[in-house]
Amino acid sequence: KVAKKIHQAALASYKAEKATLSAKVNKFLKACQTLEGRPAIGKAHFEGACLACHAVGNQGYDIAPALDGSATRELHALLTAIVNPDAAVEGGYNLHRVIKKDGDVIEGYLYKSTQQGLTIALMGNGKVFIPKADIATESSVAGKSFMPMHFGNYDEQTMVDIISHIKTLK
Repeated sequence: KVAKKIHQAALASYKAEKATLSAKVNKFLKACQTLEGRPAIGKAHFEGACLACHAVGNQGYDIAPALDGSATRELHALLTAIVNPDAAVEGGYNLHRVIKKDGDVIEGYLYKSTQQGLTIALMGNGKVFIPKADIATESSVAGKSFMPMHFGNYDEQTMVDIISHIKTLK
């Protein structure tokens, strides 16, 4: 009975979070239809946040999917990728978790794996090398993006500005 209650509580929490994220996407969809986007302001936000991991042309970093051609992405899919990156995680870009023998946990993008150890990339293209001898366990976390969820917390105008810039990325 206890396990069933725990499962039901976890399921209810998951459904509530999913509904909250869906409501955010819908809020931003409506904002994109009603507010005027300012691509130049959106570009400044984009360069400060998105290019810390993503690349566009020769700008940014290669630790997240390149965003070239994002102008053609469907608006709902684009907003979902920003607000709820776990729902839109692309293959190979799952969160990678390393638990070291000393108990430290390092999470990010698995940038490189060699016989000597792993290199985990962090936002802003910081990289951490972990020698194999220091690793207790390591795994890819299925269905979990290493992109933070906080980008869905922008106010409506800021999100519309960012989207208006992204829609210029041919």
